Amino acid sequence: IPRQFLPIERSIELIREAGGTAVLAHPFQYRLDDAGLRELIEHCMESGLEGIECRYSGYDGDMVVYLEALAAEYGLVRTGGSDFHGKNKPNIHLGSGKSNLAIPYAFWEELKKRTK
Repeated sequence: IPRQFLPIERSIELIREAGGTAVLAHPFQYRLDDAGLRELIEHCMESGLEGIECRYSGYDGDMVVYLEALAAEYGLVRTGGSDFHGKNKPNIHLGSGKSNLAIPYAFWEELKKRTK
C-alpha cells in the first residue's frame, strides 16, 4: 500500500488532540542546513510542536550537543528514540538502540509533564 503523508499541521493537530506531545523526530533526516532546520522548527512550532528528538542511535556527540542547544533555545522538550518499530526492525528492541544509545531519565520526566 502506498504511503500517505499528512501535512505537518494536521499531524501535530492529531497528536495534540489525542493528548500527546508533538515531537520532531529524526531532524537530520531532512538534510537541512542550520537555517533550514530552524525554519522547519519554527514552522512546526506555529502548529504546536513541543519537542525535538535529540538522542538517536545514528547521532554522534556533536549532533546531540547541537540538537540539545536548539531544544533549549526554542524551549522544546528533548526526547530520544531507539527507532523501535516492532517486527519491521527485529534487531532493535524497545528502549534500547544501537551504538550504546542512552536517553536520560530526565527526558522522560519532562515529557510526562507536557503530556495530557
